[in-house]
Amino acid sequence: MEPQLQSPGEKAFSFSPREFILKYLKYIPWILLSLAVMLSLAYFKLRYSTDIYNVKGALLVKNDKNMPRGNEKFDEILMFNSGANLSNEKEILKSRPMLARVVKRLGLQKSYFNKGKIKTSMIYRDSPLMLDVIKIKDSSASCSFEINVINDNQYTVNNGSETRSFGEIFENNVGEFRIMKTNYGFRFFTSKIFLISWEPAEEVANNIRAGLDIAQINDQSNILTITYSTANVKLGMDIINALMEEYDYWNIEDNNKMAFNILKFIDERTDSIRQELDRVEGNLKNFREQNQLLDIQEQSNLFFNKFEETDKLIAEQEVKLKVVDYILGYLSSPDGLHKIVPPNLTVPDPTLATLITQYNDLALRRESSLSSGITEKSPIIINLEVSMEKLRQDIIENLRNIRQTYLIARNDLYGKSRQAEALIKSVPGKARQLLDIQRQQKIKEELYIFLLTKKEETAISAASTISNSRVIEKAVPSTIPVLPKRRTVYLTALLIGLALPIALIALREYLNDKVTSKSEVEKITNAPIIGEVGHSYEEQVLVVTDKNRRFISEQFRIIRTNMNYIINKIDKPVVLVTSSFSGEGKSFVTTNIGAVMALTGKKTVILELDIRKPKILNGLKITPKTGITNYIVGAATLESLPIKVANTENLYVIACGPVPPNPAELLLDVKIKELFDYVRANFDFVIVDTAPVGLVSDSIILSEHVDSTLFIIRQGYTFKKQIEFINQVYVNQKMPRISLIINDIKSSASYGGHYGYGYGYGYGYGNKPGYFEGENATGLKRVWLWFGRLFGGKRK
Repeated sequence: MEPQLQSPGEKAFSFSPREFILKYLKYIPWILLSLAVMLSLAYFKLRYSTDIYNVKGALLVKNDKNMPRGNEKFDEILMFNSGANLSNEKEILKSRPMLARVVKRLGLQKSYFNKGKIKTSMIYRDSPLMLDVIKIKDSSASCSFEINVINDNQYTVNNGSETRSFGEIFENNVGEFRIMKTNYGFRFFTSKIFLISWEPAEEVANNIRAGLDIAQINDQSNILTITYSTANVKLGMDIINALMEEYDYWNIEDNNKMAFNILKFIDERTDSIRQELDRVEGNLKNFREQNQLLDIQEQSNLFFNKFEETDKLIAEQEVKLKVVDYILGYLSSPDGLHKIVPPNLTVPDPTLATLITQYNDLALRRESSLSSGITEKSPIIINLEVSMEKLRQDIIENLRNIRQTYLIARNDLYGKSRQAEALIKSVPGKARQLLDIQRQQKIKEELYIFLLTKKEETAISAASTISNSRVIEKAVPSTIPVLPKRRTVYLTALLIGLALPIALIALREYLNDKVTSKSEVEKITNAPIIGEVGHSYEEQVLVVTDKNRRFISEQFRIIRTNMNYIINKIDKPVVLVTSSFSGEGKSFVTTNIGAVMALTGKKTVILELDIRKPKILNGLKITPKTGITNYIVGAATLESLPIKVANTENLYVIACGPVPPNPAELLLDVKIKELFDYVRANFDFVIVDTAPVGLVSDSIILSEHVDSTLFIIRQGYTFKKQIEFINQVYVNQKMPRISLIINDIKSSASYGGHYGYGYGYGYGYGNKPGYFEGENATGLKRVWLWFGRLFGGKRK
């Protein structure tokens, strides 16, 4: 059994770091160029980008809201919730109405910018110009002006030719304006071109909200951090501080709404009770005058003690019934619909107090939502009204039950009162009528005094109301910009600079279906590789001569040495050279293998049996004579076929002859065997140049006459699928002793080495400069050769 020179690896994927690095080493200049471009772009982006800073403040939202408070009974009625919902408070702080208050407070509807050569900078507070708004026609529209200052007194607007004076009023579709000068001079600014804009408060509020972030420090804390991102630190600090102050004011206003509603209700009821009291007192006065009654108390003390005690209890029940009737009337009347129920007019009933508190909370939320711009047809308002209506019905039902209880108690007292009346039958009827009038007067007086007391308590509570929030830390800017993030920008540029060329290289490699390296061939086929041939830049095809010491000549000598292991037991071997398809350098390799064999003193002949497209004679610049096809048809003898190659000892060639119309059938002629018998008898080494085996069957037909087969694979030209075909031929042993030669290898890092040295075949010289002829190029020639190797070249 013949020894196998190579033991290729399995077809499965195997990874070699050295091979990977060498393969992609040639792309390093492009990767470095990409990195340089992207990092330069990143530098210019950072150079001319506007720095964004974070301005941060801290706000404490207290758990207990300061609401109007009175005595204990009054507090029981209110039943205020003590917890603050921080999620709601965050939304309130970011709401458009709240931010619109900030905008109007700071005058941010007007914006000023100075136009530079590259970028436009915002001016805040220190603007040399001021926009004075005389009149706004359309409050929802915005406008802007480009002011080009000509001198200290004149300017032009929006690149117009018309010159205006500072302080002169002008008009557009939004309103009437004028441009005023301030105390800040123009010399402090990059140019004398300024941009001034006016926007509605709601639109500016939306812009502010985009850069605003409100977060809770942690789940257990009631402190909110308010952060605003801006290019102008002063502006950001003013916005944060103004927002926290406006939130305080809003809280006070919101907390006082209930107190104002209570005071309004008490005022209305006080007027009504005062009129009733005046009427009762007037009746008492008229009764005394008509009946001449001064003081009958002493006369009836003995009889009325028990009656008065009962009457006092009846009066208390009457007061309670009046309060219940007032609340029932208020809830049942259209005027009281969706309004706060006066919590200070109540009865000692916990269930009723809870229901009134819930109702009042919903009423306040409805009123607050309407004041923030939500319409009555909004789902939020409708849901609130539905909940309020259910609570209202529950309160009315509860009040009716309480009233019924009070009526039973009062009727019981009336029974006791009638018992007392039996004891004072002796008292004149007029005195009895007087007592009835006095009793009515007493009831009205007590109710009137009760209302006045609650009014004073509510007024005092409203005056002492404070906000449920407190500023913990005023706005403080960050010391370094948060945007653009320089490290991120440079890292992104670095990644893009690496990813872009790598992606293009990977795409190129993925789409490349041609052989680029020896390792790729080894992964696809088990056929041994006996040598590699570099790219030839020489004019002539025959590069192997006895005096040629160039690198490519040495490669053919390596192939000659390796072939000896393939055919070492064959006396006069016949070697067939083929390839997968045309253009892989088959004739070039055949010619030079013949030459390198002839240099050893062996009489060598090259058979030009690629009768479809012969190239051997043309490459050797030999004028075609009679050839193999002439011999087959009987027009020539075998002895006349060999042609001596000039300037090369022991090298002969047998020409193809005229190209026949039926080459495949011609090769089956019996004279082909006679031809091979002749060359075996008369030559020491026979090498046969045949047609590509992947295209026609000529090589398969001739393979029965040869001892070994050489397949030529060309780097960057032969398709990988064709290597699979070669492997099938090798595995199925369709041709004898198949081995491979990789041709036209460019000296590049992608291949994994210079022309295959160091792979275990031949001399293994390496790549020492100056060892071979033609390697001592310096200066421009060395640079030119480097570029030629980097980008590849075409064989001449």
